[in-house]
Amino acid sequence: KGATAVNTLVNIGDFFQQHIHPIIMANPHEGSPVLKADALKFLTTFRSQIPKETFLALLGSLVGLLQHESSVVHTYAAHCLERMLVVRDAGQPRFQPQDLAPALPQLLGALFGAFQLGDSGENEYLMKCIMRMVAFMGPEIKPFAAQCQVQIVAMLAEVSKNPRNPAFNHYVFEAVAGLVKHSCSDDPTQCSHFEGLLFPPFQGILEQDVQEFAPYVFQILSQLLEIRPLPLPPAYMSLFPPLLSPLLWERSGNVPALVRLLQAYLQKAHAEVVQGNHLMAILGVFQKLIASKAHDHEGFYVLNTLVEFLDPAALGAHMVSVWGLLFTRLQGSKTPKFIRSFTVLMGLFSSKLGPQALEESISKVQPGVFMQLLQGVLIGALTTVTGEIEKKICGVGFTKMLCENASVIGNPPVWSKLLETLVTMFEQPEPENADAEAEEADEAPGYTAAFAQLHHSSKGESDPLKEVQDPKAFLATQLAQVSQQRPLGSTIQTLQPNVQQALAGYCLAYGVAIA
Repeated sequence: KGATAVNTLVNIGDFFQQHIHPIIMANPHEGSPVLKADALKFLTTFRSQIPKETFLALLGSLVGLLQHESSVVHTYAAHCLERMLVVRDAGQPRFQPQDLAPALPQLLGALFGAFQLGDSGENEYLMKCIMRMVAFMGPEIKPFAAQCQVQIVAMLAEVSKNPRNPAFNHYVFEAVAGLVKHSCSDDPTQCSHFEGLLFPPFQGILEQDVQEFAPYVFQILSQLLEIRPLPLPPAYMSLFPPLLSPLLWERSGNVPALVRLLQAYLQKAHAEVVQGNHLMAILGVFQKLIASKAHDHEGFYVLNTLVEFLDPAALGAHMVSVWGLLFTRLQGSKTPKFIRSFTVLMGLFSSKLGPQALEESISKVQPGVFMQLLQGVLIGALTTVTGEIEKKICGVGFTKMLCENASVIGNPPVWSKLLETLVTMFEQPEPENADAEAEEADEAPGYTAAFAQLHHSSKGESDPLKEVQDPKAFLATQLAQVSQQRPLGSTIQTLQPNVQQALAGYCLAYGVAIA
């Protein structure tokens, strides 16, 4: 963060103007490199105390210092610029894209040119500065995206031959992800340009099995696939079968990125996946993931996507085997995470395909097991579900069980308990998320067996039930409709007082009445 507080007896501004400013403003190629590096270090350390206007006036000099032949000087210059772009005053960014725009062509040119100086071919500070500028400029980077991408792709092709600097390589991929995000999100037609540049080096990385880079490639492919319009180019479908290779899924660092990529394919090309007879291989991946306590939640991500997008007839033929795998885990080695994920799956299945279809599908494994699961597992697990989307899925799915499933309707004690638990789930506060995603991609994780997340390729949470605005309103409306044929008032009066009060609040808020 640099110096956040200074001694009041030392006037940093005066010291900077008298001793540091002249060194930075001098001809970049004259004078002592050590003094220049020290001056840049001072500016970086005390950046919070240097006025915005003063720093903007230094941008021209920074361009010259980025071109200095000494790797120490141009490294300090890149680090200084990168750190300046994340300075905040009272919680708000000090600089805006329009502040940097006039000097942007010169800064980018100097940064890319510095890779040719001395031993800076894989200088992580230069690449981190480029990554930061892409993120900082946001959509304003579009006019320069092609220029940046061509040079970054050339570096990518070179470093993939011998990956040796984990931090540099991570920032390369972060910069690529940032360019895709800010160039294509508002204009998906730009995806084809990026695909033309990226597919050759990506194909080389996958063919040569560059293990360090594979998770990055999968994340950026997912990002492009999620953004781009249909139809998909043939290159995507030719890439799909190798993604199901068991060897790729053996490496735990690949799994989160591969799952996301698999989900993107199922969303955009589910018909082609079925027609290409890939469903059995996908279910094989699901079976592998669901057997692992470390990756079972990712197995549910795959299964949830199948339920959401696949033709029910195509999936239905395999559901007996799927339920069998899930029930085996429930009986033998269930964990709280597994039960939560299983509960959300049941809510999604009920929401998308109907609660009666859910019971019929499960009953093919063993008659009567649906109600056993509901009473023994699902009702108790509902209160452990967290997350706005997850609660919505369960809210809609289990409301449909209350109102449309004959077995639930015909068992008043279970019906009442399910309604009580559903309202309790709605009313309980969300736990504080201590592991919230970092706002800035400051640290490169390096090469580890763990998954290396690209901050600028992160995926927003998708809502499979966009048609339902508010699950509480859905519950109140559905109960009101059911009560017109089957009065519920006397049953609701037997519920816990807090539940009755919450239901009354829903009805008042959404203008319905339960008879």
